[in-house]
Amino acid sequence: SPRYILSTGADEILAHMRLYRALGNEAFVWDIRHDEKRNSRVVTVCAKDRPGLFSKIAGVFTLNHINILDAQANTWKNGIALDIFTVEPPADQLFEEERWARIKQHLAAVLANQLDLTAKLRDASTDTIKSEGMVGARPNRVVIDNDGSSFFTIIEVFAFDFKGLLFRITDVISRLGLNIAVAKVATKVDQVVDVFYVRDESDAKIKNPAMLENIRTEILAVLPSAGVSRADG
Repeated sequence: SPRYILSTGADEILAHMRLYRALGNEAFVWDIRHDEKRNSRVVTVCAKDRPGLFSKIAGVFTLNHINILDAQANTWKNGIALDIFTVEPPADQLFEEERWARIKQHLAAVLANQLDLTAKLRDASTDTIKSEGMVGARPNRVVIDNDGSSFFTIIEVFAFDFKGLLFRITDVISRLGLNIAVAKVATKVDQVVDVFYVRDESDAKIKNPAMLENIRTEILAVLPSAGVSRADG
């Protein structure tokens, strides 16, 4: 897409093309790059796009206690997804390679429907709110915009960050039968702003008022209950 070309450097595009060539018949391939300046890892996952792919990757990171700092979902016109996550490194960096190997195994199992990610996350109770005292400072908001894009419905979610937040939101979007074409995730000092460009199963914008209200209600339902508000796009 033009957005991808304009926002991605030539070196990165070449690296993404190399990942695509390496994909073959594999479920996915990935590249993990160390960003020493930010003390973070940039994980680029290349896979054939499928419903819920972005959500599954986010959930696997949460299951393995990998904190997501930023994320972008990209889908090429040939149906190849490039999901790019900036994450904090594992707490025990001495055994970091072993941790990434386990994460890779978990993702392969999830994509092969051999691991119930939702049940695992529920059992692990990893979605603890980072700071209970900050929940009510600003209300959660879900803004749905059908005018900002000619081809997509835009969903903006404003909420306080906690482990598992991105998985919760994207899991709802996936369960509602929506496909995420573009995702932009940014963590601010006291709040995250997650923006998703979505279409329905017919590759069309969502225009049914009841469906739009259902999207808003379902997302708000998985956010911390304190300080909830609604906003229309």
